[in-house]
Amino acid sequence: METEIRDLILKEQLIVPGDRILVAVSGGPDSICLLHLLYGLRKVLDFEIGIAHINHGLRGEESDGEEQFVKDLAKQLELPMFVHSEDVMATSQRLGLSFELTARKVRFDYFEKIMKQEKYNKTALGHHRNDQVETIIHRLMRGAGLNGLAGMRLIRDHKYIRPLLHTPRSSIINWLKEEKISYQLDSSNESPSYTRNSIRLHLIPQLERYNPDLIKTIGTMSQSLDWDRSYLEELATEIAKKEMQKEGDKVILSEAAFKQPRAISSRLIFIALEKLKGSRSDLTMGQVLDVLDLAEGQTGRRIDLKKVVAANHYGRVELSLKKNEGLIKEELTERTIDIAKLPLSVDFGRYQITFSNEPQESLGNRIDASRLGNKLILRRRRPQDRIQMIGMNGHKKVQRIFIDRKIHRELRDQLPIITDEKGDILYIHPGICAESFRITPKTDKILYITVMETDNYDK
Repeated sequence: METEIRDLILKEQLIVPGDRILVAVSGGPDSICLLHLLYGLRKVLDFEIGIAHINHGLRGEESDGEEQFVKDLAKQLELPMFVHSEDVMATSQRLGLSFELTARKVRFDYFEKIMKQEKYNKTALGHHRNDQVETIIHRLMRGAGLNGLAGMRLIRDHKYIRPLLHTPRSSIINWLKEEKISYQLDSSNESPSYTRNSIRLHLIPQLERYNPDLIKTIGTMSQSLDWDRSYLEELATEIAKKEMQKEGDKVILSEAAFKQPRAISSRLIFIALEKLKGSRSDLTMGQVLDVLDLAEGQTGRRIDLKKVVAANHYGRVELSLKKNEGLIKEELTERTIDIAKLPLSVDFGRYQITFSNEPQESLGNRIDASRLGNKLILRRRRPQDRIQMIGMNGHKKVQRIFIDRKIHRELRDQLPIITDEKGDILYIHPGICAESFRITPKTDKILYITVMETDNYDK
Protein backbone atom coordinates (compact mmCIF):
# COMPACT_ATOMS: atom_id res chain seq x y z
CA MET A 1 0.00 0.00 0.00
CA GLU A 2 2.86 2.40 0.76
CA THR A 3 4.03 2.26 -2.87
CA GLU A 4 0.52 2.83 -4.25
CA ILE A 5 -0.07 5.85 -2.03
CA ARG A 6 3.36 7.31 -2.78
CA ASP A 7 2.82 6.91 -6.53
CA LEU A 8 -0.62 8.55 -6.29
CA ILE A 9 0.78 11.46 -4.29
CA LEU A 10 3.52 12.04 -6.86
CA LYS A 11 1.30 11.57 -9.91
CA GLU A 12 -1.44 13.93 -8.69
CA GLN A 13 0.97 16.25 -6.86
CA LEU A 14 -1.05 15.98 -3.68
CA ILE A 15 2.10 16.79 -1.74
CA VAL A 16 5.19 18.66 -2.96
CA PRO A 17 8.55 19.17 -1.21
CA GLY A 18 8.32 21.70 1.59
CA ASP A 19 4.63 21.17 2.33
CA ARG A 20 3.41 21.34 5.91
CA ILE A 21 0.53 18.86 6.23
CA LEU A 22 -2.04 18.83 9.01
CA VAL A 23 -3.39 15.28 9.32
CA ALA A 24 -6.97 14.97 10.57
CA VAL A 25 -6.91 12.03 12.99
CA SER A 26 -10.03 10.77 14.74
CA GLY A 27 -8.42 7.58 16.01
CA GLY A 28 -10.39 5.33 13.65
CA PRO A 29 -8.75 2.94 11.17
CA ASP A 30 -8.89 5.30 8.17
CA SER A 31 -7.17 8.26 9.78
CA ILE A 32 -4.69 6.08 11.68
CA CYS A 33 -3.72 4.38 8.43
CA LEU A 34 -3.31 7.76 6.73
CA LEU A 35 -1.19 9.10 9.58
CA HIS A 36 1.21 6.15 9.59
CA LEU A 37 1.56 6.18 5.80
CA LEU A 38 2.35 9.90 5.70
CA TYR A 39 4.67 9.54 8.68
CA GLY A 40 6.63 6.91 6.74
CA LEU A 41 6.76 9.05 3.58
CA ARG A 42 7.54 12.42 5.16
CA LYS A 43 11.34 12.22 4.82
CA VAL A 44 11.33 10.56 1.40
CA LEU A 45 9.02 13.22 -0.07
CA ASP A 46 10.37 16.07 2.08
CA PHE A 47 7.32 17.34 3.95
CA GLU A 48 6.30 17.89 7.59
CA ILE A 49 3.18 16.70 9.40
CA GLY A 50 1.17 17.58 12.47
CA ILE A 51 -2.00 16.08 13.96
CA ALA A 52 -5.45 17.67 14.43
CA HIS A 53 -8.12 15.93 16.52
CA ILE A 54 -11.70 17.05 17.20
CA ASN A 55 -13.61 15.70 20.20
CA HIS A 56 -17.30 16.08 19.29
CA GLY A 57 -18.43 15.44 22.86
CA LEU A 58 -21.04 12.95 21.67
CA ARG A 59 -20.01 9.71 23.37
CA GLY A 60 -18.66 10.78 26.75
CA GLU A 61 -15.87 8.52 27.98
CA GLU A 62 -15.52 6.87 24.58
CA SER A 63 -14.81 10.23 22.91
CA ASP A 64 -12.36 11.16 25.67
CA GLY A 65 -10.66 7.79 25.27
CA GLU A 66 -10.16 8.39 21.55
CA GLU A 67 -8.67 11.80 22.27
CA GLN A 68 -6.20 10.29 24.74
CA PHE A 69 -5.34 7.51 22.27
CA VAL A 70 -4.43 10.08 19.60
CA LYS A 71 -2.49 12.17 22.12
CA ASP A 72 -0.44 9.13 23.13
CA LEU A 73 0.24 8.32 19.47
CA ALA A 74 1.33 11.90 18.74
CA LYS A 75 3.73 11.72 21.68
CA GLN A 76 5.07 8.36 20.51
CA LEU A 77 5.69 9.69 16.99
CA GLU A 78 6.98 13.01 18.36
CA LEU A 79 4.53 15.03 16.28
CA PRO A 80 2.80 18.32 17.19
CA MET A 81 -0.86 17.85 18.05
CA PHE A 82 -3.80 20.23 18.16
CA VAL A 83 -7.07 19.31 19.90
CA HIS A 84 -10.48 20.96 19.81
CA SER A 85 -13.41 19.89 22.00
CA GLU A 86 -16.98 21.02 21.39
CA ASP A 87 -20.50 19.90 22.23
CA VAL A 88 -21.54 19.50 18.60
CA MET A 89 -25.08 18.41 19.45
CA ALA A 90 -25.68 21.65 21.35
CA THR A 91 -24.08 23.64 18.53
CA SER A 92 -26.31 21.94 15.94
CA GLN A 93 -29.44 22.88 17.90
CA ARG A 94 -28.23 26.47 18.24
CA LEU A 95 -27.46 26.79 14.52
CA GLY A 96 -30.55 24.89 13.38
CA LEU A 97 -28.48 22.42 11.34
CA SER A 98 -28.29 18.64 11.27
CA PHE A 99 -25.71 17.02 13.54
CA GLU A 100 -23.75 15.72 10.53
CA LEU A 101 -23.47 19.13 8.85
CA THR A 102 -22.65 20.85 12.14
CA ALA A 103 -19.89 18.34 12.87
CA ARG A 104 -18.46 18.96 9.42
CA LYS A 105 -18.56 22.73 9.92
CA VAL A 106 -16.83 22.45 13.31
CA ARG A 107 -14.09 20.26 11.83
CA PHE A 108 -13.30 22.44 8.84
CA ASP A 109 -13.49 25.68 10.83
CA TYR A 110 -10.89 24.21 13.17
CA PHE A 111 -8.66 22.97 10.33
CA GLU A 112 -8.73 26.44 8.79
CA LYS A 113 -7.85 28.02 12.12
CA ILE A 114 -4.88 25.72 12.78
CA MET A 115 -3.56 25.95 9.21
CA LYS A 116 -3.52 29.73 9.47
CA GLN A 117 -2.24 29.84 13.03
CA GLU A 118 0.48 27.19 12.71
CA LYS A 119 1.37 27.79 9.04
CA TYR A 120 0.23 24.44 7.61
CA ASN A 121 -0.62 24.75 3.92
CA LYS A 122 -2.65 21.54 3.53
CA THR A 123 -4.88 19.21 5.54
CA ALA A 124 -4.93 15.47 4.80
CA LEU A 125 -8.29 13.70 5.20
CA GLY A 126 -8.81 9.96 5.57
CA HIS A 127 -11.67 9.46 3.09
CA HIS A 128 -11.37 6.18 1.19
CA ARG A 129 -13.18 4.51 -1.71
CA ASN A 130 -16.07 3.25 0.44
CA ASP A 131 -16.64 6.79 1.72
CA GLN A 132 -16.67 7.96 -1.87
CA VAL A 133 -19.37 5.43 -2.78
CA GLU A 134 -21.50 6.40 0.24
CA THR A 135 -21.19 10.05 -0.74
CA ILE A 136 -22.19 9.40 -4.35
CA ILE A 137 -25.21 7.29 -3.39
CA HIS A 138 -26.30 9.95 -0.89
CA ARG A 139 -26.02 12.66 -3.52
CA LEU A 140 -27.77 10.50 -6.12
CA MET A 141 -30.78 10.13 -3.83
CA ARG A 142 -30.93 13.91 -3.45
CA GLY A 143 -30.74 14.62 -7.17
CA ALA A 144 -27.09 15.44 -7.85
CA GLY A 145 -25.70 16.45 -11.21
CA LEU A 146 -22.32 15.59 -12.71
CA ASN A 147 -20.37 17.41 -10.00
CA GLY A 148 -22.14 15.46 -7.28
CA LEU A 149 -21.91 12.06 -8.98
CA ALA A 150 -18.19 12.56 -9.65
CA GLY A 151 -17.81 12.51 -5.88
CA MET A 152 -15.12 13.96 -3.66
CA ARG A 153 -11.92 15.21 -5.24
CA LEU A 154 -8.42 14.00 -4.48
CA ILE A 155 -7.56 17.63 -3.78
CA ARG A 156 -10.00 20.45 -3.05
CA ASP A 157 -9.37 24.18 -2.87
CA HIS A 158 -5.65 23.44 -3.32
CA LYS A 159 -5.35 22.52 0.36
CA TYR A 160 -7.53 19.52 1.32
CA ILE A 161 -6.03 16.25 0.12
CA ARG A 162 -7.39 12.69 0.22
CA PRO A 163 -4.52 10.24 -0.45
CA LEU A 164 -6.68 7.20 0.41
CA LEU A 165 -9.61 8.09 -1.84
CA HIS A 166 -8.93 5.27 -4.33
CA THR A 167 -8.22 2.72 -1.58
CA PRO A 168 -11.02 0.39 -0.39
CA ARG A 169 -11.71 0.09 3.33
CA SER A 170 -10.83 -3.61 3.26
CA SER A 171 -7.26 -2.82 2.11
CA ILE A 172 -6.89 -0.31 4.94
CA ILE A 173 -8.00 -2.81 7.57
CA ASN A 174 -5.75 -5.53 6.14
CA TRP A 175 -2.73 -3.20 6.08
CA LEU A 176 -3.25 -2.15 9.69
CA LYS A 177 -3.54 -5.81 10.67
CA GLU A 178 -0.36 -6.74 8.82
CA GLU A 179 1.54 -3.82 10.37
CA LYS A 180 0.09 -4.63 13.83
CA ILE A 181 -1.16 -1.05 14.22
CA SER A 182 -3.98 -0.46 16.70
CA TYR A 183 -6.90 1.94 16.24
CA GLN A 184 -10.20 2.94 17.84
CA LEU A 185 -13.76 2.06 16.77
CA ASP A 186 -16.49 4.70 16.92
CA SER A 187 -19.71 3.09 18.23
CA SER A 188 -21.84 5.85 16.67
CA ASN A 189 -20.85 4.54 13.23
CA GLU A 190 -23.16 1.60 13.90
CA SER A 191 -26.22 3.81 14.49
CA PRO A 192 -28.62 3.80 11.50
CA SER A 193 -30.10 7.10 12.74
CA TYR A 194 -27.58 8.99 10.63
CA THR A 195 -28.25 8.90 6.88
CA ARG A 196 -24.68 8.05 5.90
CA ASN A 197 -24.59 5.18 8.38
CA SER A 198 -27.89 3.83 7.11
CA ILE A 199 -26.56 3.88 3.54
CA ARG A 200 -23.44 1.98 4.61
CA LEU A 201 -25.14 -0.48 6.94
CA HIS A 202 -28.33 -1.25 5.00
CA LEU A 203 -28.51 0.12 1.46
CA ILE A 204 -25.05 -0.79 0.13
CA PRO A 205 -25.25 -4.44 1.33
CA GLN A 206 -28.59 -4.73 -0.51
CA LEU A 207 -27.09 -3.26 -3.70
CA GLU A 208 -24.11 -5.61 -3.42
CA ARG A 209 -26.53 -8.52 -3.82
CA TYR A 210 -26.94 -7.33 -7.42
CA ASN A 211 -23.29 -6.35 -7.92
CA PRO A 212 -20.74 -7.80 -5.48
CA ASP A 213 -18.12 -5.42 -6.93
CA LEU A 214 -20.30 -2.35 -6.29
CA ILE A 215 -17.63 -0.40 -4.39
CA LYS A 216 -15.07 -0.89 -7.15
CA THR A 217 -17.61 -0.23 -9.91
CA ILE A 218 -18.89 3.06 -8.48
CA GLY A 219 -15.35 4.07 -7.53
CA THR A 220 -14.26 3.60 -11.14
CA MET A 221 -17.34 5.46 -12.37
CA SER A 222 -16.52 8.44 -10.14
CA GLN A 223 -13.00 8.65 -11.58
CA SER A 224 -14.42 8.64 -15.12
CA LEU A 225 -16.97 11.34 -14.26
CA ASP A 226 -14.22 13.36 -12.61
CA TRP A 227 -12.42 13.52 -15.97
CA ASP A 228 -15.59 14.94 -17.55
CA ARG A 229 -16.05 17.36 -14.68
CA SER A 230 -12.46 18.57 -14.95
CA TYR A 231 -12.73 19.10 -18.71
CA LEU A 232 -15.96 21.08 -18.44
CA GLU A 233 -14.50 23.21 -15.66
CA GLU A 234 -11.40 23.96 -17.73
CA LEU A 235 -13.64 24.94 -20.65
CA ALA A 236 -15.84 27.11 -18.43
CA THR A 237 -12.78 28.78 -16.91
CA GLU A 238 -11.58 29.80 -20.37
CA ILE A 239 -15.01 31.18 -21.31
CA ALA A 240 -15.18 33.05 -17.99
CA LYS A 241 -12.11 35.08 -19.00
CA LYS A 242 -14.22 36.62 -21.76
CA GLU A 243 -17.74 36.60 -20.35
CA MET A 244 -17.11 37.48 -16.69
CA GLN A 245 -15.72 40.67 -15.21
CA LYS A 246 -15.28 42.26 -11.81
CA GLU A 247 -16.50 45.79 -11.30
CA GLY A 248 -15.89 47.14 -7.81
CA ASP A 249 -17.71 44.87 -5.35
CA LYS A 250 -19.65 43.09 -8.10
CA VAL A 251 -18.96 40.15 -10.40
CA ILE A 252 -20.85 40.39 -13.68
CA LEU A 253 -21.74 37.59 -16.09
CA SER A 254 -22.51 38.82 -19.60
CA GLU A 255 -25.69 38.04 -21.50
CA ALA A 256 -23.58 35.85 -23.79
CA ALA A 257 -22.57 33.72 -20.79
CA PHE A 258 -26.14 32.47 -20.59
CA LYS A 259 -26.24 31.62 -24.30
CA GLN A 260 -23.72 28.87 -23.59
CA PRO A 261 -24.89 25.27 -23.07
CA ARG A 262 -26.18 24.90 -19.53
CA ALA A 263 -23.30 22.53 -18.69
CA ILE A 264 -21.10 25.63 -19.13
CA SER A 265 -23.36 28.46 -17.95
CA SER A 266 -24.08 26.64 -14.69
CA ARG A 267 -20.35 26.34 -14.06
CA LEU A 268 -19.84 30.01 -14.87
CA ILE A 269 -22.16 30.80 -11.96
CA PHE A 270 -19.99 28.75 -9.60
CA ILE A 271 -16.84 30.43 -10.95
CA ALA A 272 -18.40 33.88 -10.50
CA LEU A 273 -19.33 33.08 -6.91
CA GLU A 274 -15.79 31.91 -6.18
CA LYS A 275 -14.45 35.12 -7.72
CA LEU A 276 -16.76 37.16 -5.53
CA LYS A 277 -16.28 35.53 -2.13
CA GLY A 278 -13.42 33.08 -2.50
CA SER A 279 -15.53 29.93 -2.24
CA ARG A 280 -18.15 27.99 -4.18
CA SER A 281 -19.80 26.72 -1.01
CA ASP A 282 -23.30 27.75 0.10
CA LEU A 283 -24.64 27.43 -3.46
CA THR A 284 -26.97 24.56 -4.34
CA MET A 285 -28.03 23.25 -7.73
CA GLY A 286 -31.50 24.62 -7.05
CA GLN A 287 -30.04 28.10 -6.67
CA VAL A 288 -28.02 27.70 -9.86
CA LEU A 289 -31.28 26.98 -11.68
CA ASP A 290 -32.78 30.08 -10.06
CA VAL A 291 -29.92 32.20 -11.45
CA LEU A 292 -30.35 30.67 -14.91
CA ASP A 293 -34.07 31.53 -14.76
CA LEU A 294 -33.18 35.00 -13.48
CA ALA A 295 -30.99 35.62 -16.55
CA GLU A 296 -33.97 34.83 -18.80
CA GLY A 297 -36.37 37.03 -16.85
CA GLN A 298 -37.11 40.74 -16.65
CA THR A 299 -34.45 43.33 -15.98
CA GLY A 300 -34.44 44.62 -12.41
CA ARG A 301 -35.44 41.31 -10.86
CA ARG A 302 -33.17 40.00 -8.10
CA ILE A 303 -32.91 36.97 -5.85
CA ASP A 304 -31.16 36.07 -2.60
CA LEU A 305 -28.44 33.38 -2.65
CA LYS A 306 -27.74 33.30 1.09
CA LYS A 307 -24.73 35.64 1.37
CA VAL A 308 -24.98 36.90 -2.20
CA VAL A 309 -27.56 38.92 -4.14
CA ALA A 310 -28.05 38.17 -7.86
CA ALA A 311 -29.72 40.78 -10.09
CA ASN A 312 -30.75 40.88 -13.74
CA HIS A 313 -29.51 44.04 -15.44
CA TYR A 314 -30.63 44.01 -19.08
CA GLY A 315 -29.80 40.35 -19.56
CA ARG A 316 -26.54 40.22 -17.69
CA VAL A 317 -26.40 38.93 -14.11
CA GLU A 318 -24.70 40.96 -11.41
CA LEU A 319 -23.58 39.16 -8.23
CA SER A 320 -22.73 41.12 -5.10
CA LEU A 321 -22.21 40.34 -1.42
CA LYS A 322 -25.10 41.26 0.84
CA LYS A 323 -24.54 44.19 3.17
CA ASN A 324 -25.34 43.56 6.85
CA GLU A 325 -27.68 46.52 7.02
CA GLY A 326 -29.63 45.79 3.89
CA LEU A 327 -30.36 42.12 3.50
CA ILE A 328 -33.14 41.29 1.07
CA LYS A 329 -35.34 38.24 1.24
CA GLU A 330 -35.67 35.79 -1.60
CA GLU A 331 -38.49 36.57 -3.97
CA LEU A 332 -39.75 33.05 -3.48
CA THR A 333 -40.88 33.33 0.16
CA GLU A 334 -43.86 30.95 0.01
CA ARG A 335 -44.65 27.63 -1.63
CA THR A 336 -47.78 25.52 -1.77
CA ILE A 337 -47.41 21.78 -1.23
CA ASP A 338 -50.07 19.51 -2.76
CA ILE A 339 -50.50 16.61 -0.33
CA ALA A 340 -51.91 14.41 -3.12
CA LYS A 341 -48.50 14.52 -4.84
CA LEU A 342 -46.49 13.13 -1.92
CA PRO A 343 -43.77 11.98 -1.55
CA LEU A 344 -42.15 15.26 -2.57
CA SER A 345 -38.84 17.03 -1.96
CA VAL A 346 -38.47 20.79 -2.43
CA ASP A 347 -35.56 23.21 -2.14
CA PHE A 348 -36.36 26.16 0.09
CA GLY A 349 -33.44 28.53 0.53
CA ARG A 350 -30.66 26.71 2.33
CA TYR A 351 -32.86 23.70 3.10
CA GLN A 352 -34.20 20.66 1.29
CA ILE A 353 -37.54 19.56 2.75
CA THR A 354 -39.05 16.13 2.13
CA PHE A 355 -42.75 15.43 2.70
CA SER A 356 -43.81 11.78 2.76
CA ASN A 357 -46.51 9.44 3.97
CA GLU A 358 -43.84 6.82 4.67
CA PRO A 359 -41.03 6.84 7.30
CA GLN A 360 -37.69 8.28 6.12
CA GLU A 361 -34.23 6.80 6.69
CA SER A 362 -32.97 10.04 8.24
CA LEU A 363 -34.37 11.54 11.41
CA GLY A 364 -37.65 13.35 10.70
CA ASN A 365 -40.69 14.91 12.34
CA ARG A 366 -44.15 13.34 12.48
CA ILE A 367 -47.45 15.19 12.06
CA ASP A 368 -51.02 13.91 12.41
CA ALA A 369 -52.02 14.04 8.73
CA SER A 370 -55.67 13.22 9.42
CA ARG A 371 -56.11 16.82 10.59
CA LEU A 372 -54.79 18.31 7.36
CA GLY A 373 -56.63 19.50 4.28
CA ASN A 374 -55.38 19.12 0.72
CA LYS A 375 -52.48 21.54 0.84
CA LEU A 376 -49.64 22.79 3.02
CA ILE A 377 -47.99 26.21 2.93
CA LEU A 378 -44.19 26.43 3.20
CA ARG A 379 -42.96 29.90 4.15
CA ARG A 380 -40.70 31.95 6.39
CA ARG A 381 -41.63 33.65 9.66
CA ARG A 382 -43.95 36.65 9.96
CA PRO A 383 -44.02 39.27 12.75
CA GLN A 384 -47.07 37.97 14.62
CA ASP A 385 -46.46 34.23 14.20
CA ARG A 386 -47.44 32.10 17.20
CA ILE A 387 -47.56 28.37 17.88
CA GLN A 388 -48.85 26.13 20.64
CA MET A 389 -45.96 23.73 21.06
CA ILE A 390 -46.49 20.14 22.19
CA GLY A 391 -47.13 20.07 25.93
CA MET A 392 -47.96 23.78 26.22
CA ASN A 393 -51.32 25.19 27.34
CA GLY A 394 -51.07 28.47 25.44
CA HIS A 395 -49.46 29.91 22.34
CA LYS A 396 -45.96 31.38 22.20
CA LYS A 397 -44.48 33.90 19.78
CA VAL A 398 -42.12 32.36 17.24
CA GLN A 399 -39.70 35.25 17.82
CA ARG A 400 -39.51 34.35 21.53
CA ILE A 401 -38.94 30.67 20.71
CA PHE A 402 -35.98 31.57 18.49
CA ILE A 403 -34.54 33.79 21.22
CA ASP A 404 -35.00 31.14 23.92
CA ARG A 405 -33.31 28.52 21.73
CA LYS A 406 -30.44 30.90 20.96
CA ILE A 407 -30.90 30.54 17.21
CA HIS A 408 -28.63 32.98 15.40
CA ARG A 409 -30.39 36.17 14.32
CA GLU A 410 -29.16 35.74 10.73
CA LEU A 411 -30.81 32.31 10.52
CA ARG A 412 -34.25 33.23 11.84
CA ASP A 413 -35.57 34.63 8.56
CA GLN A 414 -34.36 31.55 6.69
CA LEU A 415 -35.90 28.79 8.80
CA PRO A 416 -38.84 27.04 7.11
CA ILE A 417 -42.30 27.25 8.67
CA ILE A 418 -45.10 24.92 7.56
CA THR A 419 -48.78 25.77 7.98
CA ASP A 420 -52.07 24.23 6.93
CA GLU A 421 -54.43 25.88 4.43
CA LYS A 422 -55.96 28.03 7.17
CA GLY A 423 -52.54 29.40 8.14
CA ASP A 424 -52.20 27.49 11.43
CA ILE A 425 -48.55 26.64 12.06
CA LEU A 426 -47.95 22.90 12.37
CA TYR A 427 -44.14 22.80 12.17
CA ILE A 428 -41.15 25.15 12.60
CA HIS A 429 -37.60 24.05 11.91
CA PRO A 430 -35.71 22.82 13.86
CA GLY A 431 -38.01 20.23 15.43
CA ILE A 432 -40.88 22.39 16.74
CA CYS A 433 -44.28 20.69 16.27
CA ALA A 434 -47.73 22.03 17.13
CA GLU A 435 -49.85 20.50 19.89
CA SER A 436 -52.91 20.36 17.61
CA PHE A 437 -51.04 18.19 15.10
CA ARG A 438 -49.23 15.87 17.52
CA ILE A 439 -49.36 12.09 17.14
CA THR A 440 -51.89 10.40 19.43
CA PRO A 441 -53.08 6.79 19.88
CA LYS A 442 -56.00 7.70 17.58
CA THR A 443 -53.73 8.87 14.76
CA ASP A 444 -54.26 6.72 11.69
CA LYS A 445 -52.41 8.81 9.10
CA ILE A 446 -48.95 10.33 9.55
CA LEU A 447 -47.08 12.98 7.57
CA TYR A 448 -43.29 12.68 7.80
CA ILE A 449 -41.31 15.91 7.39
CA THR A 450 -37.54 15.78 6.98
CA VAL A 451 -35.52 19.00 6.79
CA MET A 452 -31.89 18.88 5.70
CA GLU A 453 -29.48 21.71 5.08
CA THR A 454 -28.32 21.51 1.49
CA ASP A 455 -24.56 21.31 1.02
CA ASN A 456 -22.45 22.17 -1.98
CA TYR A 457 -22.12 19.31 -4.46
CA ASP A 458 -18.37 19.25 -4.23
CA LYS A 459 -17.44 19.37 -0.58
